[in-house]
Amino acid sequence: MTGIKLVNLNMLVDEIGEGDTKAFLSDFSCPLNPDVESFLKHKAVEFAKQGLSQTHILLMPYKSKPVMVGYFTLANKYIIVSIKNLSSSLRGRLKRFALFDSSIKAYCLSAPLLAQIGKNYAKNHDKLINGDTLLAIACEKIKGIQYDLGCISRLVIKRYSLFITLALASPCRLGLFPVLAAHA
Repeated sequence: MTGIKLVNLNMLVDEIGEGDTKAFLSDFSCPLNPDVESFLKHKAVEFAKQGLSQTHILLMPYKSKPVMVGYFTLANKYIIVSIKNLSSSLRGRLKRFALFDSSIKAYCLSAPLLAQIGKNYAKNHDKLINGDTLLAIACEKIKGIQYDLGCISRLVIKRYSLFITLALASPCRLGLFPVLAAHA
């Protein structure tokens, strides 16, 4: 990961202006997923200004110039886990990092969402970074955010493990669904 610089999109806008930032982002190409390309070019700046998500640009030196090799976008997601079909051991695990709302008989929690992630295929810049590295950088950023918010680092891994396990088991049966911030 040597030479990689992570730049928050808001900081880029502050430094070079919105127009130049959008011009810079217009060079991004992701033919494998047009939605990832469209988001960065058309929505990322507005979402960042509104506080809906934060986009991070990965820059690497190439021929003595920094080039965008990829990006990821993080958002905060609110999740409700109904107690209806949860075992008592899972309820105990949830109690450690979720709030119980007795009016809806469910645990409510906030969790980071890796909303977008993509490599830049323009000018073969995708060759400068692999997907595993891009994902590892995004996960490290999430881990750092959780640590800054007061999470104990070993619990971070348990939280991801629990929710990946729950989501893969049966999201409908377990009552996992996102809610709007107004309901949290």
